[in-house]
Amino acid sequence: IGEISKVLKSKYGIITNIGTAHIGILGSRKNIAIEKRKSFNYIPKDGAAFVPFEDDFASFCLKGVKGKKVLFGKSVDEKTSGVKFIKNNGLKGITFSVDGLEVNLPLSGDHNFVNALGVVALAKECGIEKEFIKKGLEGMAKLSGRMEIEDAVLKSGAKVTLVKDCYNANPDSMTKVIEFVSDVKETGKKYFVLADMLELGEKSKEAHAGIGSVLLNSDFTKVILVGKEMNACVQVLKENNITAYEYYETNSRENFTQIARNLTKLCQNGDVIVFKGSHSMALENIIGEVTK
Repeated sequence: IGEISKVLKSKYGIITNIGTAHIGILGSRKNIAIEKRKSFNYIPKDGAAFVPFEDDFASFCLKGVKGKKVLFGKSVDEKTSGVKFIKNNGLKGITFSVDGLEVNLPLSGDHNFVNALGVVALAKECGIEKEFIKKGLEGMAKLSGRMEIEDAVLKSGAKVTLVKDCYNANPDSMTKVIEFVSDVKETGKKYFVLADMLELGEKSKEAHAGIGSVLLNSDFTKVILVGKEMNACVQVLKENNITAYEYYETNSRENFTQIARNLTKLCQNGDVIVFKGSHSMALENIIGEVTK
């Protein structure tokens, strides 16, 4: 990031969060923050740096910034941000207003709302009018494999909702998906298909056990776990007498076929199936087997 920033010399910059992606390489969230903070090194006095108010590394990231320092997030009051939360539409996105103009963000999840608040803050700092902010946010398209939510028909004929997030996985993103779907109301049963989070290094066992703890407080009908690293998650479920799970040690074609068969038998109209794992675990192959 430091080398890229030295070349680009951005006038404005946003850090969306200090999470755990690449922690296996960098070793800690603080080291991740140190690296991300380098993106602010060349912001001039007439530029601005934007960080999320709720992030515990917000102040750390803003140290040494020569330009304006802007905090965004749900805890920033409407008088400062111009943003008012209106309604969480569950799987269909979030509604809020910017300076009184209603915006329907098509992306679901609390983390996407916070990211949108960062975009709004930057746009307003650049003098972009609210009508164009609305147009830009409402025209957002989901990236392939990242929190794609779509209606689908299974081979059994059941009409379900798929949440496809198979592009990448780390403890933060997997936790957010589990919590988001757990909080969604007015759906049928919820099935989680979760695969290994890779590149976590020595923290892998702890991280996968942590996902087990998240599942203990979530709203799922059955969780299907795939991969050797997910064994740590299985142990947490066992220790807490949770039996509504299936475990597959590898992401073999045979295992994926069995998972697809099981989902086809279990799922009914209105149910939700979540697919989340690192890209190389290839969970998208199950989707191809289970849908028409």
